[in-house]
Amino acid sequence: LDPSTVQKGTFKDQRDGRVYKTVTIGKQTWMAENLNYNVEGSNCADTTDKDCKKYGRIYTWAAALDTATTKRDPSKVYQAPFQGICPDGWGIPTYADWDTLLANVATRVSRTMDYDEFDEAGRRLLSKDNEVYSGTDVYGFSAYTRYSYYSSSHFNYQNSSYAYGYRRINVISFARSDGSAR
Repeated sequence: LDPSTVQKGTFKDQRDGRVYKTVTIGKQTWMAENLNYNVEGSNCADTTDKDCKKYGRIYTWAAALDTATTKRDPSKVYQAPFQGICPDGWGIPTYADWDTLLANVATRVSRTMDYDEFDEAGRRLLSKDNEVYSGTDVYGFSAYTRYSYYSSSHFNYQNSSYAYGYRRINVISFARSDGSAR
């Protein structure tokens, strides 16, 4: 997808008044910065507001699903779309949402039994000032990859596309070596 067709904008989270950047890539509109809405079950990576301002907050699975408000059981699978902790009009991206985004920005897509690989997608979506691996951010998506946060004993690190039991997790990763996304 031609980066010049991307539309940039903003929206205001009515819950706390924060203004977030947005980017429309193809037919999808994404937040172009991480959510920084403070709720129980969330924290800053380094416990200071400085990191939250740049990287957003880290949420537990229950906090992301907003189980306190929605009375949802975090051990169950729910049908998309799911708003969870997201502001009104927004939702937690599904695997299909990510697949569409990555396919739109990749130079080549490889589909295998183990994973899908999207060449150059990671580099094109990563922020230019990402501390671990800088990208080109040609779409204004401004992804940061500073933190990985796994806290569930049900998480199967050896095969990161699956979780034990009833839940299934999808991990989107940006490769440092070649700029791909998986």
